[in-house]
Amino acid sequence: MELEGEGFTDAVPVVEPEVAALFRLGCLLEGRGFVVRRVVGGMTVGLGGGRGAVVEVGCGARGDDGGRLWFFFRGGAAFAEAGDVVDAVLWVGEVVVGGVGPGPL
Repeated sequence: MELEGEGFTDAVPVVEPEVAALFRLGCLLEGRGFVVRRVVGGMTVGLGGGRGAVVEVGCGARGDDGGRLWFFFRGGAAFAEAGDVVDAVLWVGEVVVGGVGPGPL
């Protein structure tokens, strides 16, 4: 499909894999009612209204795992592979509401 007119281009924007992974995780968390604030290099997640904890989440390559992308909490604690967004949602949710991580499913 070609678009004509001023300002249109056939170029596809390039998004860093870390940014794409954080965007996907943020959207899923928002869909579950969490308040997500995207910041440079990551995002903060909470419940809003002063309830629960507010956590900072980032995404980056993990050297001890062949450079694969992982989500991590502030301080560098990796908690889920970036490709496993469902597990990441569970971890973030548990930490925000006061737990220490997801229990057995």
